[in-house]
Amino acid sequence: VGKNTQKDIIFRKIYRRHWSTEYQIGRFLQVAASGTKVVMKNTKPACVLMSPDKYEALMEMLSDYMMQEEAEDRMACFDPAEAMSRRKVMESLGITDADLEDMEVEIE
Repeated sequence: VGKNTQKDIIFRKIYRRHWSTEYQIGRFLQVAASGTKVVMKNTKPACVLMSPDKYEALMEMLSDYMMQEEAEDRMACFDPAEAMSRRKVMESLGITDADLEDMEVEIE
């Protein structure tokens, strides 16, 4: 077996440090402190770690944005002349106010 070169020794030290428990815990503490952490691989961003709260907030923002886009698309095609009143919609569906009195409605 060949001798360990200085380069091999340095590589092993870096590898052990990189995957040590303390190092990994440090990464998670950085995420906890700042909300995000960019993980680099070969000097390029490989992924982003983020706290669950940050992820949920980001997904909520994305959902709100998508709903806003949908609403704007619908309003762009809206023709008031084709709109129906609540009363006409109920009549066309055969629904009365009495039918709706005891109904529970949940709006998100």
